Amino acid sequence: RVTQNSGEFDKKTGESRTYSSEEVKKSWKMKEWKIGDTTVQAIGVGHVPEAFLEFRKEIEAAIQGAEVVVNEFAPEALGFYDRKNAAKLREIKSAHNPNYNLEQLRQAYVKHERDFDIGEFHHEIELIAAKYGKDLAVLDLNTKSPELALQDHYFYAQEAEKEGQFSSNRKKAGLYAGAVGLGLAGLGKIINNLSKIDSIKISRRNFLKAGLMAGSAAALAGLTPKITETPPRLAEKNASQTSSEALSKMIINNRLRDPVLADSLCKLSELGYKKIAFIYGLNHLDEVEEYLNDPVKRTNKLAENRKTITSMNADPFRLFRLSPGENQDSDKFVASKKMVWERVK
Repeated sequence: RVTQNSGEFDKKTGESRTYSSEEVKKSWKMKEWKIGDTTVQAIGVGHVPEAFLEFRKEIEAAIQGAEVVVNEFAPEALGFYDRKNAAKLREIKSAHNPNYNLEQLRQAYVKHERDFDIGEFHHEIELIAAKYGKDLAVLDLNTKSPELALQDHYFYAQEAEKEGQFSSNRKKAGLYAGAVGLGLAGLGKIINNLSKIDSIKISRRNFLKAGLMAGSAAALAGLTPKITETPPRLAEKNASQTSSEALSKMIINNRLRDPVLADSLCKLSELGYKKIAFIYGLNHLDEVEEYLNDPVKRTNKLAENRKTITSMNADPFRLFRLSPGENQDSDKFVASKKMVWERVK
């Protein structure tokens, strides 16, 4: 099932290709690191679906040869594709626009992940890990539960607002057409019936009835904008107002991600994993390697920023294992309906 899905994934990617072969190859690098007697196969790659068109063989080989796969973002394991979360997410309002709930934001994420290269690549890594029965580790400060992640980024709220506006416009068009169509159809029926009657017998009542039908259609069409009104697009407005604040936060975040990753790789080694596949953005490889090779620098960096790290993500080390369980509510997990990613305690 995964192999068939991957073939369809690559076919779809090829048909809607955004990144050229040259662009993908510029973002590719393979390294090998040692942590004691643990070997880390490190792959630096652009997180775009086109990466699999160029390097699927290499990525699959690294995953197949590993015991655990480290991936920057695992939407399936984290619950982004799990419809069971819908009821809970509907009860939480977006911090960026309280007129929307987090389930609307989640749906916007799932719908637009290809457009913004935020989930499809990572989910393909999850599926390949499931295909070969490998454990999955998510060790990043950016990795959060759907509730926290959806609240943390303006993107999801902005896309939900756009979806709401599109839906409203479509509904308006439908109601206008439906209202006018209903009126004209009814009017036409009455006129058709009246035409069968001698003009002398057309009563004032029937004449008024025909006029009322046409008038009702126009009145209903005039009311539809109020029926389909959408909330203001606050997230987009707020994002532009606080862009410098968001940029500052992102810079601090990226500066601390690499020592946390290096420390987490050491923890995986301590847990007994001898072969690790580390599949990450190319820009992380040199920094993570530096922190691995300099334990003192890594320890000091983590100690100096412990409070900031905890405030950003108090639970960045997450380890998952494919385990028996009902998986009927996933939007995208094709590996099995009887297996789920279960967090290892």
